[in-house]
Amino acid sequence: MSRAAGTELAGPEVGEPYGSLLALEGALRSLPARQRAMFVLHLGHGFTVNECAEFLGCRPGTARSHLGRAISRVRRQLSDA
Repeated sequence: MSRAAGTELAGPEVGEPYGSLLALEGALRSLPARQRAMFVLHLGHGFTVNECAEFLGCRPGTARSHLGRAISRVRRQLSDA
């Protein structure tokens, strides 16, 4: 099957939901490893802060601090985008 000259199949357009996912992915990639882990484990997978702290080998207060910093940083980056 041949296409006429100048006609190409268009790829998917980057619509609002897809663009938002790309922005979130970029924001998550920019986080330090522990902040990213807390964000994904707690908000993405639903683990409690205590469970996340155990996974990361830190105290719950430290885990909460990582989570709070991650949320603040992601919010700031997404609002700038």
